[in-house]
Amino acid sequence: MTESYVGGEDEVFSLLKIGNENRSIGSTDMNKQSSRSHSVFILTIEQKNTVDFSSRTGKIYLVDLAGSERIAKTGAQG
Repeated sequence: MTESYVGGEDEVFSLLKIGNENRSIGSTDMNKQSSRSHSVFILTIEQKNTVDFSSRTGKIYLVDLAGSERIAKTGAQG
């Protein structure tokens, strides 16, 4: 798990790319690039008001669960 602080959308997309490259994928009889790992990306957005020093925080959760094919149909072993 990694936590990174970013200041703009280019940095967010860079982190998404790195996370995608770190995922494990494999071939099954049902899918050429079946996911073999779960991936969770949590984006926390914070807004600060410089006049009254109030703040707001929101979170976006992106979750990709490993392949959900039925084991008997995939031909996977191990």
